[in-house]
Amino acid sequence: MYISRTMFGWWDNQNLFYYLEAAVFLSKWLETMAETYQAMRPTEAELKIIGIVVRVIEELAASLDAPESLGHLYTLGDLDHGNVPLILRSLSSQIVRGWAVVFDNSRAPWAIVGFIGRSLDLYAQMVEERRLPTENASLV
Repeated sequence: MYISRTMFGWWDNQNLFYYLEAAVFLSKWLETMAETYQAMRPTEAELKIIGIVVRVIEELAASLDAPESLGHLYTLGDLDHGNVPLILRSLSSQIVRGWAVVFDNSRAPWAIVGFIGRSLDLYAQMVEERRLPTENASLV
């Protein structure tokens, strides 16, 4: 939360859109990795990126007042013996929700920052809703 409370004053509006784009791109990439997992396993470089995402979400959860808002937190060990497509779909929504929290908790002087945060939160909800039918099917 340090970033959201201190750095927005130094950024310009262009930076906000870079982070918005990065959040959506990373989420889409994780969804694509989940969808293609059975046909094409992640490379070592891709697994490293996924590991970084897991650690970022862990750090974010540790700094939140209500970490349960991110849902179940996966560890690096879960990637070795868990349902990897399910984990990737979960990470996809969690990373967007994390950026939504950063934008929502900022002290930025621009109203658009809060709007972007709320938009990312709605996007995270959409990602979660798409994930639920797949998650329920894998439990059967």
